[in-house]
Amino acid sequence: MTCPSCRAENPPGSRFCAQCGAEIAVVCAACGVGNPLGSRYCTRCGTALAEADPARPARASAQANAVDAPPPSRPAPAGEQRRTVTVVFADIVGFTSLADRLDPEVVRDVTAACFGRLVEEVARRGGTIDKFIGDSVMALFGTPVAHEDDPCRAIDAALAMQAALGEINGDLERDHGLRLELRIGVNTGEVIAGVREVGGIQDSTVIGDTVNVAARLQRAAPPGAVFVGEATARSAQQAFELAPLPPLTLRGKAEPVVAFRAVGPLAEPAIPDAASLPLVGRATEVAALADRLDRLAGGRGQAVVITGDPGVGKSRLLGELRRLVHADGRLR
Repeated sequence: MTCPSCRAENPPGSRFCAQCGAEIAVVCAACGVGNPLGSRYCTRCGTALAEADPARPARASAQANAVDAPPPSRPAPAGEQRRTVTVVFADIVGFTSLADRLDPEVVRDVTAACFGRLVEEVARRGGTIDKFIGDSVMALFGTPVAHEDDPCRAIDAALAMQAALGEINGDLERDHGLRLELRIGVNTGEVIAGVREVGGIQDSTVIGDTVNVAARLQRAAPPGAVFVGEATARSAQQAFELAPLPPLTLRGKAEPVVAFRAVGPLAEPAIPDAASLPLVGRATEVAALADRLDRLAGGRGQAVVITGDPGVGKSRLLGELRRLVHADGRLR
């Protein structure tokens, strides 16, 4: 791994150059934060990263940090975006008794182990950690990278977090006679995502009622449960067993909130046969694909890229094209 500052070679996976001490990273063009080589998105603002520029080391080396070096310019905050995300709020129940009975260093080690496992389950499913708030953690699915099945990923992560804490409880009960539990709330909706600047401090986060409802669902859930908002349940009902709850009265909400309890994944997910339904509003796109396919059948090579936001129907469009094609590749 080549250092972008002094060009010295370092072992793979190194974070800092063994020769000059510079961090081996990719600099985000939007906010100026250094990210480890190989990162696709900035860990602070979520901007897509370019390849490392050897002329721009992520962090100045010791020589460049000399007292006569000019102060670095302050990057401008990245723009905000309106995005649809799924928010997961998880709160550790029993943390107070843990902190009351154990030595602070032991509490530190136990909570680090707990949060480490929770973070692992979130990251494994493509989510990101937004923040830790005392004995709670807030995770996001849908920013900076969005997937078409983010609500399903979020519920799967929440159930896996419950199972992970159950594994940790075995050691806690044996070593300390204590047991921890999780309350989790999951909610999907629109937020404003981006980098805020308050008092000169920049913070990448999301803001909106979606976040508030997720936190309220978490507080309403009993220990060991995962409560899911209506929009999340609607998107994930084909993959998970979701038990309806009586409408919840949540603080700050004028009307009762529809919610469900996530029981677990369905043994055989119900997959609707979308191909059996008529495709509406895509005549132009289907005609364009059919034209390219006809040219391909005539011996003229074609390449088509279909892009669009999650859920707009890219897979459905390809399914319609397959329905129109014979086995030999020609249109029906």
